[in-house]
Amino acid sequence: MADDPSLGEVVRLVGDLKLDLRGLRGELVRRDVYEAHLAANDLRLKAIENDLQRAADERSATRRLVIGAVLMAAGSAATQVIAAVVTGGGA
Repeated sequence: MADDPSLGEVVRLVGDLKLDLRGLRGELVRRDVYEAHLAANDLRLKAIENDLQRAADERSATRRLVIGAVLMAAGSAATQVIAAVVTGGGA
């Protein structure tokens, strides 16, 4: 019985425990709120992934357009040079 806490010590410890629990109450989140938060994060992540994919597709399309324009310009210049050589040049 010498190691047992007195009634006053038990009351004090329970009071401390209540204070600790009250302090944690603001940090605790209900499970449904947490799951809703996770679902919202998943939706945002999917939206970001879709945006990244759309941007990559747009870059590819732009790259193809630029390459096509450069090839068309080179082809046009080559055609004019060939036509000039065949017809005798500008003299």
